[in-house]
Amino acid sequence: MLIPSSVSVPHISTSSGLIQSIQTFSITIGNGQSSNTASISSVDTSCAMIVWGGETSSDSGDAAGTKVEARVTLTNSTTVTATRHTTDTNTITVNGTVVEFVSSAIQSIQYGTGTISSGSASTDAAISSVNTANAFVQYLGQSSATTANTAYNRFWSRCYFASSTAVKLKRDTSTDDVTVGFVVVEFKSGVLNSSTQRANIGLGNSDSSKTTTITSVAPSQTALFFGGHDLGNTTSSKANGRIALTDATTITADRYASGGAGSGLNIECTAVEFKSSDIASIQRGTIDLNGVTSNTATISAVNTSKAFVSYLGMSTSDTSTIGTKIKNKVALTNSTTVTASAYGTPTTNTISYEVIEFV
Repeated sequence: MLIPSSVSVPHISTSSGLIQSIQTFSITIGNGQSSNTASISSVDTSCAMIVWGGETSSDSGDAAGTKVEARVTLTNSTTVTATRHTTDTNTITVNGTVVEFVSSAIQSIQYGTGTISSGSASTDAAISSVNTANAFVQYLGQSSATTANTAYNRFWSRCYFASSTAVKLKRDTSTDDVTVGFVVVEFKSGVLNSSTQRANIGLGNSDSSKTTTITSVAPSQTALFFGGHDLGNTTSSKANGRIALTDATTITADRYASGGAGSGLNIECTAVEFKSSDIASIQRGTIDLNGVTSNTATISAVNTSKAFVSYLGMSTSDTSTIGTKIKNKVALTNSTTVTASAYGTPTTNTISYEVIEFV
C-alpha cells in the first residue's frame, strides 16, 4: 500500500483576483515503490496547474535515469501522483505547488505525457487546440528506462508547443525510452497583459552563459515557467543550467562550465506577463548549496495563500555525477523564506527560483 507523503497549505478561496487556492506538496517515492501520492484539498481540475519545484534523489551512484528521475501529474481533484520508471531501493522526492485559478481566468488546462521511444530523439504529444498566444507548457519531470550511469542526454528533456494541437518533447540522443510529463495552461483572452513568449536558450560548446531577447515586458509582472532542458555533454558541470529574467527584454542562461565538442545545452521556458492589477510581487534569486544539503534565501514577506515558488534550474561545479548532489528542489517555507535542498552535500550548486505573488 502506498503511503501519502505530502506537505500542504490549507485550501484558500478568494473572492477576487486570479487565484482560487494554492497548495504545496512534497512526494517521496520510497524503497520498493514506483509511485506515490499526495492528498490535497479538492480543486477544480479544469482550473488547476502544477508548478514544478524540482526533485532530489538518494542515489549515491552515478545517476542512472531509473533511479533519479520522476514525473508528477494531477490525478484527480484531491490527488497528485509522482511516478518513476520502476521500483528501486533509492528514494526520489518531488516538490511542487498546485495552483488553482478562478474559472473566469482559464480557457483550458491539459495534463499529458509523451514517450520518446528508443531510436527517436523527439515525439509530439497531441492536445486539444489552444491559442498559443494565451498559453504555455510547464515541464513536470520525466521517468526514464535508462540504467546506464551518467547518461543524462538519454533522458533530460524539454517541452514546448510544436503547434496549437501538439506539444514537442525533445532530448539530445535517441537511446532508451523516456516519458515526459507536462501541463498546458491556456488563459482566456484578455487575462494576460501580452502574448506569452517561448524562449529556448541554446548554450554552445564554448558558452558558460547565454542570453536571448524577448519583446519588452514589465519584469514586475512577468513570470518564467520552466520547460526543461536537453544536453550533449554528460558531465554535470556542463550538463546543468539555470535561467533568469534579467531585464525587460532579456532571459539569461548560466552553467558552471563550458565544454568541448558536443557540449551544447538547451534550456526551455515561457515568459508570461500578467496585468499589474493581478500581481502583488515577483521576486527572483538564487540559492547556493556550498558544502551543505540545504540553504535559504530571505525574501520580502508574501501572502502564502496567494504565492508560489517556481524552480528555474541549477548549475553545479560537481563532475562526480552522483545523484545525491546534482538533483535539487525548492520550497516556499514560509512568508519570508525560500529553501533549496539536495539529498547529499554538493560542492557548489546554484539554484534559480522565482516567487510569484498574486493579489
